[in-house]
Amino acid sequence: MNGSGPDRTDHLLPESRNPLGPQAGEMGPRNIALPTMHTNPIHSNPEPANPEPAQTPGVGADTGKAELWAGLLLVVGTAATIVMIAGRVMSGADQPNLAASLTAIADHWVLYGVSGLARMLSGVALTGAALLLLRTRLVRRRHLPQPVVAIFAVSGGVTALSGLLALVLTAMALEFSHVVAGGMPGTPAQTVAQARWLTGTAGFSLAGLALAWSALHQWKAGGVWKWSALFSVAIGIGMQLIWSDALVPIHRFSGVAFTAWLTAIGIALIANRLPGPKAPAED
Repeated sequence: MNGSGPDRTDHLLPESRNPLGPQAGEMGPRNIALPTMHTNPIHSNPEPANPEPAQTPGVGADTGKAELWAGLLLVVGTAATIVMIAGRVMSGADQPNLAASLTAIADHWVLYGVSGLARMLSGVALTGAALLLLRTRLVRRRHLPQPVVAIFAVSGGVTALSGLLALVLTAMALEFSHVVAGGMPGTPAQTVAQARWLTGTAGFSLAGLALAWSALHQWKAGGVWKWSALFSVAIGIGMQLIWSDALVPIHRFSGVAFTAWLTAIGIALIANRLPGPKAPAED
């Protein structure tokens, strides 16, 4: 061929000498370059090889803080309960009739007043602890279901109301002792005294109901919780005996056991010693 036309022997050159590579229609070996994906460092969001599970909102440091404060409130509440019982017993307020009770309260109004304040504090502390428990591992792992926590919160609110009524009754007792000494208390004092007894009894009974209900979920959790369920159901049922005057010694024993149970749970929450994985430490 002359130099005026294309050289038809280009495809016979070794591949390394042919800058255009194999021509179309050739049967020779080819090096096919696959398209390369270029990643834009600004817009790319590659997935990690082993992605970590998304963290549930409220879990982590917030869980640890909630458990700490819930534990502190439970311990404060049980301490206030002890003060409340001591003040009530030392005031001699438990008398056969209301007139004698008001006289005793008037004679020891400081003790009975402190008892009423302590009752209010214990109720508020229990309600606050119940609300915080919703964010702890006890609820997240269903060892303590939300309806049970709600009953604990209502129990605390009713108990706080009972403490407020005790303070009102203290003021009425002082008036009764000065105005109608030796007489019979009027209708307002009788109403307040009956409401104080009813709210105090209902608050205690509701707490026992919540504890007995929680025993079912503790049993299902197994391990240490399975054994604590036996104590929970026994204490909870015993606390219902408060409605019977004939069974006062039994319900008093269950009340002491309930106070000890709350204290143990409170200390475990404070020390991060609940059974199972520990709550993440707060940064």
